[in-house]
Amino acid sequence: MGQSTGKGGMAPGSVDTGPSHHRSATPSLVRRRLLIAAGASLPSVYTLTSGAQTAAASSLRCWAAQPTTPPQRFTTADDAWRRYPVYKGKFHSDGAYCVTLPQSSCASGADGQTGSVWISNGTRIVNGPGSQITNVGSTQSNYGLVYVNQQGTIKVLDPNGDLSLRPVLASCWTSMVGTSMSKLG
Repeated sequence: MGQSTGKGGMAPGSVDTGPSHHRSATPSLVRRRLLIAAGASLPSVYTLTSGAQTAAASSLRCWAAQPTTPPQRFTTADDAWRRYPVYKGKFHSDGAYCVTLPQSSCASGADGQTGSVWISNGTRIVNGPGSQITNVGSTQSNYGLVYVNQQGTIKVLDPNGDLSLRPVLASCWTSMVGTSMSKLG
């Protein structure tokens, strides 16, 4: 017993019941090779959404979903909004925040630099001779909202009445520009 007849590899006295009784639960190696060969020989076209298309759609969704209540324009700490570090000084006895870019154009010693633009109590001030802005800090210790257009191509700290510019959440900003470099300085 146990010897093969050489005919189909069957032992003497066994009965061949056909291929249907020899199927196992695991796929046949021959069948697998046939399927792989058939798939490789057929031309296949797959449509994938482009990364740029996905980013543009995400940007539009994000722009449309921005909260309608504007956040505080200047803060002492960074938050969920897209912000940029700014200098703080004094206009008379009120706080004033520099919105000039680059920020290196804001201060001349402890005074505001002539021609620099500041916001104090919602009022836009262009600093002139005689230094209306005083007591400017030595570091940018506050944060101002960054205003952008829908494409993320315009980025400013002072929209100066331009209604097409608005603040955005930092997560929205990321989806709008991806790997683009900011020109804020």
